[in-house]
Formats: sequence, structure tokens, C-alpha cells
Amino acid sequence: MISLLRTRNLFRFGPAAFVFGFVAISGLIRGRTRFLGDPGTFWHLRLGHEILRSGQVPRADFLTSTRAGTPWVDQSWLFDAGLAAVVDHLGWPGAVVLTALILGATYAALTRWLIARGNGPIAAAATA
Repeated sequence: MISLLRTRNLFRFGPAAFVFGFVAISGLIRGRTRFLGDPGTFWHLRLGHEILRSGQVPRADFLTSTRAGTPWVDQSWLFDAGLAAVVDHLGWPGAVVLTALILGATYAALTRWLIARGNGPIAAAATA
């Protein structure tokens, strides 16, 4: 696993680089409608702003009128805070670019891992 993270392997062109490029470019092209089309995105943003403002994760629902005050656990609090920080500093385009890069890196890492486990490069890229 450590050998997959060595710097000299990160910038070598191969199946993982192809997968990274394909996923990242696809995310940049369609990201505005796909990433931001989820109605929960703005809920996460609002929660993230509250977490950054108060320094605490909310323990009760404060965003709905029918369930206000009901105890709940925000299981994605770190994502919420991160999204709010990114949107505040880089705007929505920055959030789309960052999402595309993270997805590309994730699929590239999966491709490298599959190749390291003995899968063929084409099969690994197609699987990722």
C-alpha cells in the first residue's frame, strides 16, 4: 500500500492517470448539474454554516417546522462544515472543481490498487 503512495508513482502516466482524467473531466463538465442537483446540498450547506458559526454540531432539528427541536445526530457534520468552508472561500465553482478532483483521485487510487492486486490494467480501469 505504501508503494502506491510514493511520489514517483503518482505522476506516471498509465491506467490510473487515464481514469483520473476521465472522471475529473466528466465531473467538471457535468458537475454543475449533477453535484448541485441534489436537494440535500443546500441542507448540508446550511448545517455547515451553523457548525462553523457555533463551533458545535447541532443535536436537535432546527431547520424544519414540523420536527423542530426533535433530537437527531448529524452523521455528516464534517462534510457539512467542509462544504460550507469551501463554498465560502471558493464559491460553488470551487466546490464543483474540488469534488471532481476528489472523485478522480479516488477512482485513480482504486485503479492502482486493483492493478497492484494482479488485475490487468484495462480490467482495473474499467472496474474503477
